[in-house]
Amino acid sequence: MKKLSTYTHARYCTDEVDLLAGLAEIEEAMKHCERMDKKIPNYFYVRKSKLKEKLKIVVTKGLKADEFRYRDHIFRAERQFKPHEDFGYIGRRLTRLTVYGWDWNEFWVCANIIKHENLSLKKADVFLMDRNVLIVPCENFLGKYTIE
Repeated sequence: MKKLSTYTHARYCTDEVDLLAGLAEIEEAMKHCERMDKKIPNYFYVRKSKLKEKLKIVVTKGLKADEFRYRDHIFRAERQFKPHEDFGYIGRRLTRLTVYGWDWNEFWVCANIIKHENLSLKKADVFLMDRNVLIVPCENFLGKYTIE
């Protein structure tokens, strides 16, 4: 197994990108251990928890209680899809947004750090980006959601 980089140490991470890179590296190392049927070292769990704690501080710094930051944008969970919003309905109302470095897993790591009073917001489908644009996170892109 290759040696973990300094990004897996919370003290060496200076911003959100470093923290997310460290978390991704630890996740990959843990998956590698599982594939090789090796025991996952305890320090992996310790480093992962410290990175998540520091990410929580960085992501929520200067924001309202229900907001989080991802790639220099501010997001807030709005709601889940309504019963009449099926795949076709939603697909016709999405426009691709360009967000540099968009990653599905990193987005949800940041989103799940926030403690929501309403449990349905923890599983939100529609988010408000930068306090003015409704978006739907898709696996390969971020979609602007227009309601008519």
